[in-house]
Amino acid sequence: MLRRIILVSLIALNPGTGVAQQSSALPPATARAGPAIALPGASVTPAGDGDSTITYPTSAGPRSFRFVPATKTDPGIVVDVARDSQTGHYVYQYRFSNGQNARQRLSEIKMTVRGLRGAAVEAPRGWRADATPSRDLLTWTADAESDGRRGLAIGIEAAGFHIEATPSNLPGPSQATCRGDVVTTLPADLPQETRLSLERLGNFLVVWTLVPLISSGDGEPDLTPDVLTARVMGAYSHALTTSEHKSRTELVAKLNEAIELLSSDTKGGAAKLSQAREMAVAAGPDGWSRSLGQGLALCIDFIKARFGL
Repeated sequence: MLRRIILVSLIALNPGTGVAQQSSALPPATARAGPAIALPGASVTPAGDGDSTITYPTSAGPRSFRFVPATKTDPGIVVDVARDSQTGHYVYQYRFSNGQNARQRLSEIKMTVRGLRGAAVEAPRGWRADATPSRDLLTWTADAESDGRRGLAIGIEAAGFHIEATPSNLPGPSQATCRGDVVTTLPADLPQETRLSLERLGNFLVVWTLVPLISSGDGEPDLTPDVLTARVMGAYSHALTTSEHKSRTELVAKLNEAIELLSSDTKGGAAKLSQAREMAVAAGPDGWSRSLGQGLALCIDFIKARFGL
């Protein structure tokens, strides 16, 4: 499957640093760096290869260090989601890759995952999965090899990343953050305001994927099909409209029609949901669009089963 990538930064240092403002969902080679923004208490100049030289004042005179962004990877995520017919759980299988345009190893992927307390998470050998349920955060981190390097080398992919989640949360699109294998140790005498700005820097790349995301209505006995459909629609609308799904505009319209009908004409609304499902799975050749369609179809299946539509 193809991947869709967004280059993100909360603070864009300067053109050519490799840390850019949000761009369109295109491979990093087509993303443009943001305008130069001075860090408080320091000056920033390009240092080549996307790095920056940060100079800051001290009592002994100006000092400098080289800042290497963790955005020199070429990350890709392929996801397949299916519902286990026996347990009713949703099983997510991920494959991560670091493409030929990378200049760093891919060593960390973070995902927003709801319902982690009831989920089973598995990582392949050489990786670990760290779950923080209170923050809905799942971090996949590569272990260090004998030479100290971590993660996927250029042109390498790895499978075996799994999440098995209860149906309390349905599959939905989310953006995973990806970082390269680089650590810049900040000088001890760096001004605090400069340090805080660097620590808040969005020093990562972002890739769309599917995760347990949308509350399916556990503990909501009065939930109605139109409300749950609207909830699913809200989660998918942006990802759909910015995707290459061949029926993205018509699919959004069809879901809106289903929402409108379900509150007064259950049979008519159910028919619109069935039509939306057919459109969702006929995504076209784009890999991310197929994943979107797969996830949306699973959500529609759940809605129809829960409410007997």
